[in-house]
This record gives sequence, structure tokens and C-alpha cells, in this order.
Amino acid sequence: MDFNGWSNADPNFAMMTAGDGIHVLIAWLAPGTYQYKPVVTGTWDSISIDGRLINTANMSVTANTVR
Repeated sequence: MDFNGWSNADPNFAMMTAGDGIHVLIAWLAPGTYQYKPVVTGTWDSISIDGRLINTANMSVTANTVR
């Protein structure tokens, strides 16, 4: 996640389980477009648009201002 310096072990950005195999991350970001990939904490084992691999493709999310 480029918004946290790509630290794959940062506890501030660990996903929480929502049950039934669903995980969520709630983060307040400054407006902009960010790159990310969900990984197993402390590794680059990830899931992305190109499947489940080590070091999958980055995805992006855009944060807008709240009105």
C-alpha cells in the first residue's frame, strides 16, 4: 500500500475478519489515488486481479473528499 510505505507488517493496516472468509480494512486517507494489494501479514503472499500468487499485480483505490 503506497499510503503506508508498502509496509506489509504494519499493524495499523491489518485487515479485520468480518466472518465467512470476508476481511475488511477501514482507513482514513487524504484525497488521491493509491496503490494496494491485500497480503498475508509480513509476506507478499497476495490475492489480486491476477489471482493468488506471491507479488500479484497492484490494484488502485481513489479517495475523495467527504462533503
